[in-house]
Formats: sequence, structure tokens, C-alpha cells
Amino acid sequence: MKFAFILMAVKVITRLCFIIFGYQGFIWSSLLSSFIGMDANVINLAEMAGSIITFKEALFVLLIINSANLLVKVFYALRAGNKKFALKLLESTTVVIVFSFVGYLLL
Repeated sequence: MKFAFILMAVKVITRLCFIIFGYQGFIWSSLLSSFIGMDANVINLAEMAGSIITFKEALFVLLIINSANLLVKVFYALRAGNKKFALKLLESTTVVIVFSFVGYLLL
């Protein structure tokens, strides 16, 4: 039930932002919702890709929200865990983010 509520909230909010603010509003609302998790966002993107937004736009949003989610995890690790671990996580996260966007640019 909890996941269904989160999924519906993500769908409603991101689509409302898309209608009101356009693609940029959709990106920002997806970015903010990625702080709580990725599953609902990925399902929402999969449903919208190819119909409401293009596949390339969906991929770009996926890269943005994945990057934000990973950076939030680094913040959590810094706040709740060891600083050394958080810095190692930041290093690996940076590599993942950079190569993700490089791959996107090569499409």
C-alpha cells in the first residue's frame, strides 16, 4: 500500500508539473521525488517514454534522478556513517555519474 501511494503521488505530481511547467517542470519534480527513491520514478518514466516524452528525454531524466539519488546516499553516509566511507562512496558515485553522462552524449 505504501509503495502504491508513493507511485501514485509521483505520477500525479510529475504529470501535473509537466502539464503546467513543461519538460523542465517534469525534470525538477522527478529530481525532487528521487530523494525518496528510484522505483516509482523508473516506473513513471517507463510509462511516459515513447508517448508523452521521447525515449532520449526519458533517458536524460533517468540519468538526472539517478545522479541525485546517488548523491543523496553519499549525504546519508556522511551524516550517519564514517567520513572515510562517505568519501569513497563519493568517488565511486562520481565515476558512475560521469560515465553515465558521457555514454548519453555518445548516443
